[in-house]
Amino acid sequence: MSPHPDKNRWRHYSLKLLLFGVCGVLLGRLLYLQVWETEHLKTRGYSAHLKTLSQALPRGDILDRNGRILAISTPISSVWANPQKLLSENEDVEQLARLLRIPETQLRNKIQKHAARQFIYLKRHISPAMENAVQQLGLRNINFQQEYQRYYPDGDILGHVVGFTDIDENGLEGIERTFNDLLRAKQGYAYVTRDNAGKAVDTFKPGIDGVKGTAIHLTIDSRIQYLAQRELASTFEHHQADSAAMIIVEVDSGDILAIAVQPGFNPNNSQERKSELYRNRAISDVFEPGSVLKPFIVAMALEAGTILPDTTINTSPGYWQVNDRTIRDLHDYGELDISGILSRSSNVGISKIALELPGSLVWSKLDACGFGHFPGAGLSGERSGFLPHHSQWYPTTQTSLAFGYGLSSSLFQLTQAYMTIATDGISRPLRLIKDATPGKGEQVFQPKVIKTVRTMLADVVENGTAKRAIIPGYRIAGKTGTSTKIHQGGYRRGHYTALFAGMVPAENPELLAVVMVDEPRENGYYGGTVAAPVFARVMPEVLRWLHVAPQPAPDKIMAQTGNPE
Repeated sequence: MSPHPDKNRWRHYSLKLLLFGVCGVLLGRLLYLQVWETEHLKTRGYSAHLKTLSQALPRGDILDRNGRILAISTPISSVWANPQKLLSENEDVEQLARLLRIPETQLRNKIQKHAARQFIYLKRHISPAMENAVQQLGLRNINFQQEYQRYYPDGDILGHVVGFTDIDENGLEGIERTFNDLLRAKQGYAYVTRDNAGKAVDTFKPGIDGVKGTAIHLTIDSRIQYLAQRELASTFEHHQADSAAMIIVEVDSGDILAIAVQPGFNPNNSQERKSELYRNRAISDVFEPGSVLKPFIVAMALEAGTILPDTTINTSPGYWQVNDRTIRDLHDYGELDISGILSRSSNVGISKIALELPGSLVWSKLDACGFGHFPGAGLSGERSGFLPHHSQWYPTTQTSLAFGYGLSSSLFQLTQAYMTIATDGISRPLRLIKDATPGKGEQVFQPKVIKTVRTMLADVVENGTAKRAIIPGYRIAGKTGTSTKIHQGGYRRGHYTALFAGMVPAENPELLAVVMVDEPRENGYYGGTVAAPVFARVMPEVLRWLHVAPQPAPDKIMAQTGNPE
């Protein structure tokens, strides 16, 4: 028998009471958590494994006028990991680096540098073969994420127009940049739960559905673009030029069918993404247009009544002194009618015509044709060129403008201006986006005046400086130009821009094309010998594709000569 029974009994009951008390507290806490804290605990439980998963969606396609894809986003995988787990679980980084073709030291340094983070890309946009090889390693903490990569099926044929994006599909150049907000997808997301290895195992609840980027249809015809780019590349190489560009337009709609530029670049190749290659010279490079401006001066004078089509002007002895400046022709052409001034490209004749016009009239007409204005092409990098206000002109300014000096223009602006001659005097905006509302035109010249000018420009092709633009079966209206470039503060022989602007058929143009070759160094440099032949080689096929009916030129073409522009 125990010597202290009461004391032992007290200890027994105290222990029972303590155990019941502890159980009561635990039971009470359990009931509290189960009844009052249920939602809070669920949220905390999910949050430990809950992640936000982005839903990658493709950027909108870019297509030509016929629905051919010019830019598309294709699915591709990127490799990512949690650097904390890579370090703590000592994954096989050596093998991983070998398969990803990354130096092992570089990969380890990257992981160490971001050790505090839970997500880093190890390599983006890997090939399916590389993805499969990495999967075969069986590393628990290596994950793959689907993204999209931009691809341009036509490569360098349309690089300058379409442009390109960065690795995150943000537009950097061309249409990709100008319409980035429209093309870019609206990313969605969902909440998912992940296991201890970070793998998604279940969708917890829906987030926000993403929206694919909007497709854009261009007015470009990729067949015509290919033809223009091919011929321009040949000209660029043959003449050892600094650059070259060509724009082809459907006259009735103002739709741009082709914008070809050399040197070219392939937007699929990141190594070719250099400004000297991807700059769209058709809209960003400006030059003095030279003699291609002469038809506008003739149109102004005909409309003002200071000349008639049969007016003759004495250009002898082949030069003319205006204040301290001497204006020269290549030869002494003597008496010329207005058509002869254009076909022989007489600087003396056009200067005498220009000086009979008010400076304000010359400026206002050139301004209305788009010179000195941003053209609104829908492409990044466009420039406004330069047209000085008539209040700043000297007496020699007007004569210089008459044959295309003292102002500057991009090829796009020059094409825009020539639309005024192709459309019976209406200055109509050019269109690059197929679904865009055509801009309203402005009547700049009287239709009968422009039709007279086009007849004169047909004579330029048939009998003058642009014979190399002749296309059998069609009558062409066009004008050549050869402008001396400013070099080291002044004009210098040996530095030229060769130009040709042509319309077909001459009487009722359906197509307009303008060609520019900058600094041709070999095999000629005049617009008539360098730029006009590009027109003659490209346009026959374009006319056939677009079913433009032949309109033969007169049977007899007189053999005259003029400035070989």
